[in-house]
This record gives sequence, C-alpha cells and structure tokens, in this order.
Amino acid sequence: MRQRSEITQTIIGAFCILIINGLVFGIGYLLAYYNYPNWLFIVGVWLAIGISIVQLIYGIPAMLWLRRRQQFALMKGVIIGTVITALLNGGCFLMVFINNR
Repeated sequence: MRQRSEITQTIIGAFCILIINGLVFGIGYLLAYYNYPNWLFIVGVWLAIGISIVQLIYGIPAMLWLRRRQQFALMKGVIIGTVITALLNGGCFLMVFINNR
C-alpha cells in the first residue's frame, strides 16, 4: 500500500477539524433554536458563539493522540484547521463589536 503524501494528510486533518467544528456549530444552533429548556438555550448560544474555545476540548487531545502515534502530517492539519477556525471566529466577533458601537 502506498503511503499518502504529507500534503494530502495535512489537508485531510484540516478538513476533519473544520467538519467537526461545523457539527458542533450545528448542534449549538439547534439547541439555541428550539430553546427548551432554558439552560439548553444558554449552552446552545455558547456553542455557536464560542466555537474556537469549544474546539480546544477536542483539538488538543487529538493533537496529543496524533503526536503519540507519530502522525505529524495529520497533526499539522489539525493545527491548521484549529487556527483557521479561531481566526474566522475572531473576525466575526470584531465585526459584531465594531458594528454595535
């Protein structure tokens, strides 16, 4: 079996994180949309808004696990996906805060 190139593995790692982020955002949106009971609404809003913080819960263990398995290309992809999400989320927060002033 042919080993995948490092670039392919890096892209796969980044897309995996971005897909997981989309799923977490979708769950948060659904919890906020249905608003029943009230504590689920609060959890849903924080999941939808704070996706870059929530991704640390699964991003750091994934990085450590991939490092232990010596899959450094996938680990780079996970880091890239995490940074992309944090930058996009930070940009959205800046747009909201600047428009509310």
